[in-house]
Amino acid sequence: KKNKIIISERYVYSTFAYQGTAGISEDEILRQNEVFPVADLTIILNVSAENAFKRKFNKDKFSDAAFMAKVNEKYMNFDSKFPGEILINVDANRKTEDVFEEVKIIVIDAVKIKMF
Repeated sequence: KKNKIIISERYVYSTFAYQGTAGISEDEILRQNEVFPVADLTIILNVSAENAFKRKFNKDKFSDAAFMAKVNEKYMNFDSKFPGEILINVDANRKTEDVFEEVKIIVIDAVKIKMF
């Protein structure tokens, strides 16, 4: 370890949620991603499909409300799929500024505990 902080927008968890919802075997997804290190902290921004569509600027294949609801369900069941990992759900249906402040506090506290 080199005591570095890495912030990633997507990781194994989003692959698991999206590809799993698209029909790829959960076991296969986990097997293909087992080479990646476990994150010290994962923050999941939980937002309803309705709010996600309101905020989305470009449309793609993930613009189906039913599909996105299933993706969200996968995210909400991560505790059972990734036991022992630190997964924090943040309600992202609130104002962006409020979500930012909550995430900032979580990250600052995590850095203080980890003492990078």
